Amino acid sequence: MKRNLNFEFTLVTSILVILVLSLTAFGQNLDLAIGKKATQSSDMGAPFAAMDGLASKAVDGNTDGTFDNGSVTHTACGGQYESGACKGSSNPWWQVDLGAVYQVDKVVIWNRTEVPERLTNFRIQVQGETGDWQEFTPGLITYNGQNPQTIHGSKKGRYVIVQLQGSNVFLSLAEVIVFGRKIGQKECRSDVNHLITKDSVGGVRIGMTVGDAGKILKDVNFKRSEDEGRDIIEVKQGDMTLMNFFAATGDENYDAPVNKNTRITGILVSDPCYRTAAGVHSGMAVTEVEKLYGKLKKIDLYELDGSEHASFSTDPGNYDFTVSPPGVFLEDARVGIYGKDEYTTTEYFPGAVISSITVSDDFEDDQTNYLITEDSAGDIRIGMTIAEARKVLKGAKFTRDMDAGEGVIISVDQNGESIMWLTADETGVDDTTPIVESAKIDSIEIWDSRYKTAEGIHRGIPVSYVEEKY
Repeated sequence: MKRNLNFEFTLVTSILVILVLSLTAFGQNLDLAIGKKATQSSDMGAPFAAMDGLASKAVDGNTDGTFDNGSVTHTACGGQYESGACKGSSNPWWQVDLGAVYQVDKVVIWNRTEVPERLTNFRIQVQGETGDWQEFTPGLITYNGQNPQTIHGSKKGRYVIVQLQGSNVFLSLAEVIVFGRKIGQKECRSDVNHLITKDSVGGVRIGMTVGDAGKILKDVNFKRSEDEGRDIIEVKQGDMTLMNFFAATGDENYDAPVNKNTRITGILVSDPCYRTAAGVHSGMAVTEVEKLYGKLKKIDLYELDGSEHASFSTDPGNYDFTVSPPGVFLEDARVGIYGKDEYTTTEYFPGAVISSITVSDDFEDDQTNYLITEDSAGDIRIGMTIAEARKVLKGAKFTRDMDAGEGVIISVDQNGESIMWLTADETGVDDTTPIVESAKIDSIEIWDSRYKTAEGIHRGIPVSYVEEKY
């Protein structure tokens, strides 16, 4: 392998950890049906039993509509054959048990792609609290040529059923996504500021203290995150998480009370009530965001936590949009379709949604310098002092990590994620000694995959690609 002698490449095998916190402190379960118990009027029998088509295929999180790929439901023939071909059955149905009573507001159906015209003249019903079945939307629903097809309504219930009308018909579904909220969950209040700007969420601004934020967000309580290495403050109103603050608390005692004088350096919100001026909010489909902010520019996969971050061609550049599949996080579930570059893409799977929006004083848009050269990473240069590095990486957290023999490694974190390690010429210090601000940097180790050499080499890229360049 040809190699620039000023760069050192470390080969590692990494396990991408799904950000479980996004389901608790950070997020909501957008899809009420995914992973729930599903049944249908009949399952495929002989001679097609080996092809499966079970009801569970429509709640597995996979929207692939090609039947042979194994994620599409299929009802049985009903014992009727004509010239050796199955003729289907009468009024076949598919049903999902949501596990509890919800206010159902929208049903999104992903169709089988080879024969989409089969899904026409069907009903969607919701079983109400009294046990009666209610029409989710009046009358029969016809195939409109769109995939997915979105049906809006408003009904309370635990069971949702999709039923075709007619005889000698098949019901095949790639995925059924049910959107709604728990009974009693509050709706968006018209008297509350829900605007997201480049430096604020709902009137809470970057740089404001937690105490001041509490005066704006009435009847809230704060809880520090227990996720080691992250300074995160969860903002709760009753049982609901409104948003999360990033803040430099100065210690890792997450059981300690929140210091109300702590200043907010970033705000993450996944509550769909909060929206940008253009109307973008958590839970919105990426395809809908593209209508407001232009075509998707790219999706970056963060290796440290497995999260995916999207940017759009005309977005203001002040927001960090995380994206996810149209349901809960599943292990190894990805929105982006990655190729040779395993951490950046411009393609994504259908159904992708915005899962959270972050504003931050250190949010870096495409104007940020991410170039790695012989003596620098971005605007951090060899020979620069720690104090000078702090001015460049505004809002970053510098922590002495470990003794490196002749020097000391200083971990630089942004929003709880390590972006680089700096080796400085400190001597005679230990972990309890404050960082020497005048110490000069003599090496830089990059952990953030956004930083790249002029040839496009970055952390996480396949060795085969490096071999092509070096």
